[in-house]
Amino acid sequence: MKKLALLLSFLFVISCTKDPIIYTLTTSANPADGGTVSPSTQQYDEGKTATITATPSAEYLFQSWSGATGSTNSTSVVMNSDKSVTANFVKNKYALTTTVEGEGTVTEKVIKAGAATDYNSGTIVELTAVPSGEWLFVEWEGDLTGNENPTQITIDNPKNIVAVFIDTKSNDIIEFSLLKKNNPVLENDLIFEINGNNLYNHNTDFLNADNLIATFRHNGKEVKVDDEIQISDSTKNNFNKILYFDVESINGNIKRYTVKLDIFTKLPIIIIDTENDADITSKEEYINGELTFIGKDYNDPYYKKEIKIRGRGNYTWSLPKKPFQLKFDKKNSFFDLAEDKKWIFLANYTDKTMLRTAIAFELGYLSNSMWTPKYDFSEVFLNNQYIGTYQITEKVEEDDHRVNIGKNGYLIEIEQLEKTKADDILFNTQRLWFTIKSPELNEDSDEYNYIKNYVRKVENVLYGSSFNDEKNGYRTLIDIDSFIDWYLINEISKNNDAAFYSSCYMTLIPGGKLKMGPLWDFDIAFGNTRQSDNEKTSGFWVKNSIWFERMFQDDYFVKKVKERFLFFYENKGRILSTSNELSKKIQNSRLENDKIWKTLGKYIYPNYVYDFQTFDEEQEYLNNWINERYEWLKVAIDEL
Repeated sequence: MKKLALLLSFLFVISCTKDPIIYTLTTSANPADGGTVSPSTQQYDEGKTATITATPSAEYLFQSWSGATGSTNSTSVVMNSDKSVTANFVKNKYALTTTVEGEGTVTEKVIKAGAATDYNSGTIVELTAVPSGEWLFVEWEGDLTGNENPTQITIDNPKNIVAVFIDTKSNDIIEFSLLKKNNPVLENDLIFEINGNNLYNHNTDFLNADNLIATFRHNGKEVKVDDEIQISDSTKNNFNKILYFDVESINGNIKRYTVKLDIFTKLPIIIIDTENDADITSKEEYINGELTFIGKDYNDPYYKKEIKIRGRGNYTWSLPKKPFQLKFDKKNSFFDLAEDKKWIFLANYTDKTMLRTAIAFELGYLSNSMWTPKYDFSEVFLNNQYIGTYQITEKVEEDDHRVNIGKNGYLIEIEQLEKTKADDILFNTQRLWFTIKSPELNEDSDEYNYIKNYVRKVENVLYGSSFNDEKNGYRTLIDIDSFIDWYLINEISKNNDAAFYSSCYMTLIPGGKLKMGPLWDFDIAFGNTRQSDNEKTSGFWVKNSIWFERMFQDDYFVKKVKERFLFFYENKGRILSTSNELSKKIQNSRLENDKIWKTLGKYIYPNYVYDFQTFDEEQEYLNNWINERYEWLKVAIDEL
C-alpha cells in the first residue's frame, strides 16, 4: 500500500513540471553589403542575455541599431521574447578638395550618387577644368595626374586635386636647380637664385661642370638651349659655360634666361694634364699635355687644346710654387687676348698679394711709348691637383701684337753674365751685358754686329763729353719718351731689378732709335724686398743706375721727367683703385692658394715685411707704400 502511495506522489510531481520557454533572435545588416552581424539567427532560453556585434565592410561605417539600443557596434538584449535586431551601416564619406594654380575654375559633376561636398566612398565625380580668359588648362596635380579634361575620379579616400592653368602669354622659369641625385659629382644640391632673367649659383668647391642635369619648373610651352628642347631631370648641359635657356609661351613669345654657375673662387680655371701625368722638371725641355680652359665671362669660355709645357725663371724656378711657359700647337687666345702660341704662368710666390706685377703693368698701360703685356688671373690644376693661383701673361717676344719690331727688328735684354745660358747670343758694352732675344742670328753676322755696334755707340755717346748735344748727343740715338716712362714706372715701384740688373728690355728697329721696354718682373717691387733699402718709400733707386745716372745730368731729360711724372701722379688714384679692384677679384683665390703654399706670415727671401697674418694687412701695406712713394717722389722730382 505504501509503495502505491509513493508511486502516485512521483507521478503527481512530474505532471506538475512545465517545458522550458525558447525565444528566437534574428539579426540582419542594413544594407546587406554594409557589414556582418553576429550571431546570425539563433534561439535562447527565456531570460538569457544575447550579445550582438556588428562588423562593417571595408567601405562602410557602423551607424546604429534597430531593435536594440546602444551607439557602439556591440550591444546586448534580454531574451524575453522573440527579437529582431538590425545593424545599420553607412558608407564612408571623403572630402574632395579642388584648388587651382593659375586662373580658372573646377566644376564637379556626380556621376554616381553622393553628397555635394563630402562624397560617399565609391562615388564617381567628373571634374572639369575651366580656364579663364587667355589661360589654358595644362594638367592635374596632387591625387589626380594627367591632362585629360574633363576627367573622372572615384572617391575612395580624401582627395586633394590641383588644376594647373597657364597663361598663354607666360614663359617664366619658376624653379631651377642642380640636384645631387641627378649629378653625383655634386657635394650638395645647388638651388639657383632667380633675379629677373638671371639665374645664378656659386659652388665654392671645384667642379668640372661640363655634363650636368638641371631640374626646373616653368609655365611656358617648352624650353630650349641652342634650339635643343630641355627636359627637366633629363637633359645634360655644359655648365662650364654661361647658358641661355629660352622659354617659349603658348602664343609663341620667347623669354631668354641667362644661367650662370660660378665655381670655386670665381676665377677662370685652367686644367693641365701632362702626358702620363709626368712632372714638369725642366726649364729647357717641353713635355706634352692637354689643357682645358673654363672661363665663363670670355668669348671662348670652354675648350680643350693640345699643349707643351716647361718650367721657366731663374730664382723663381727654385721656389716651391713653380712658374711655367706654355705653348699651343697653334695660336690660341687666353682671356680674349690676341692669339699666340706662347704664354707665361707667373707663380708670384714671393709676392703674397700676387698683385705687384699686375699693378706695374697697369702703370704700363698708361704709357703710349711702349707695349706692355696683357694678363689675367686663373686657378690652375695640374694632373688633378690644385697648384694655386697664377697670373697668365703674354710673353715678351716679337709679334705684331706683342713686341712689334717686324722681322728685322731687335729685342734685347740686360742680363747678368752668370745668369746666361750656353746657347744665348750675347754682346757687351763697357758697363753692361745683353742677350739678343730676337731675331735668331749668329754671332759676327751683319745683323749681330748692327745691334752690338748701335748699343755700344749709345753708351759711348752717353758717357762722352758732348752727350747732351742736341744734334750729336745721346738723344739722337734713343727714344727718350720710352726711356722716361720706363724709368718712372720702375722708380715709382722701386723695382730692385730695374737698376739695369735683370729683366730690362730694349728694342731697336733698324733706321729707328733704341727704345726702352717692355716692362717685366715686379714681384719684389713696391716695398717687397729688404735689398738696397728698397723697402723704404724714400730715396731714388733707378735714377742712380747705369745710363740713367748720366741722363739725369742732362737738364732737358730732367725737365721731361718732371713733366711726365705729373701725368703719373695724376693717375695715382686710378692705380690705387685698380689695386683694390684686383685685390677684391682674387680675395678668395689668395685664401685657396695659401691653403696649398702657406706663405702668409712666412718669410720668403727677400721679403721685407713678412709677419702679416691676413691678406688685408698685406694689401693695406702695399697700398700705403704706393701712396707714400708717390708723395715722396712728387717732392723729390720737383726739387731736381
